[in-house]
Order: sequence, then C-alpha cells, then structure tokens
Amino acid sequence: MATEIRGAGGTATARVTDVTRMDEVEGLIEFAAGEYGPVDHLVNNAGLMVFSKWSDRAVDDWDKMIDTNLRGYLHAISAVLPGMIARRSGHILNLGAVAGTRVGGASGVYGATKFFIRGITDSLHQEVGVTHGIQVSMISPGVIDTGWARRSPTPRASRSPRTSTRARSTPPASPSTTSSSTPPARTGEPARPWKRSTS
Repeated sequence: MATEIRGAGGTATARVTDVTRMDEVEGLIEFAAGEYGPVDHLVNNAGLMVFSKWSDRAVDDWDKMIDTNLRGYLHAISAVLPGMIARRSGHILNLGAVAGTRVGGASGVYGATKFFIRGITDSLHQEVGVTHGIQVSMISPGVIDTGWARRSPTPRASRSPRTSTRARSTPPASPSTTSSSTPPARTGEPARPWKRSTS
C-alpha cells in the first residue's frame, strides 16, 4: 500500500507491527514520531474475523480474535494517549463493524469484540474527549472486500462474507454516529490510495 501511495505521488511509510505485542506497538509509535513528529491521529484498524459456531469450541480462534481485536486496540490507545493528553489534542478513530450492533451467524466472538470497541469508544469519549480535548470516534462499516474471504481456508462454520451486512444506524446518543453508502446485504470495496490531481 505504501508503495502504491508513493507511486501515485503521495508520501507514505510502512512498518510491519504485531499489534498483539505492546512493545512492538510502542516501537511503531516511536518510529512514526521520529519520521513525522508527534502522533496526532490514530486509526485503530487491526482486525481478525474467524467464523465458528459455539459448539465448535474454537478456543484458539477466539483467543486470536481477542488478542487482535481487543488487545491490539488497547495497546495502540495506550501508546498514543500520554502524548495526546500532554498536548491536549489528537484524534482516535476506532474501526468497529455492523457486527457491533447486530451479530450474525457463526460470529459470536467476533461480534463481541466489536461490541467491546463500541464500549471503549464511548468511554474514551467521556473520559479524555471532554476533559483533555481529544476527539474520539468510531466507524462501523459492513463487510468490506479486502480479499480475506478468498484467502481464508474452508471454515468449520459458514464463512459467507455476507453475514451481518444489514445496515443499522447507531443511536444518536453515541459519539460514533455512522452512515453508509453501501446498500444492505452488499459488500463494500476498500478505498483506493490517494492520487495527486493532474489538473
């Protein structure tokens, strides 16, 4: 992706990071600060979705989703928060999912991790948004075709990429109000890299 962005005339730097490891996440933030200065915006987007029914008892898969979808977000927030609080500015954007409001079949643990993201977003908004001037928000898309379904092996349960794609609006009281241009039960496409205008 960084190569595509640079090829299109933009500026980008990439660093492979295991978000399940706090030391690597802290290393990423230090690297970014060294390249570009203090981190003003965090996009929490690491995620893993593995389908299984409760009767499958797929504990290893559940642990992997918890490590990535929960601990990964917490590690990143922990790494950037001290600097943002000190500067009294910054923006934390958490990527949730429609599954955080409506859980589909064979995706109970995945849906639970997305409910978790809603919870920490609301809590962060109340705690650091109000008192420290940090913006906190969340986007809850439906299924986005990033190619994961084509790369995934045949699951224990249904891996249909259309599971849980019916849109449902976020309650107005939430700081993470969402909207979508993708119709219900349709798969969205990822945005392409920014391209410099030739005009």
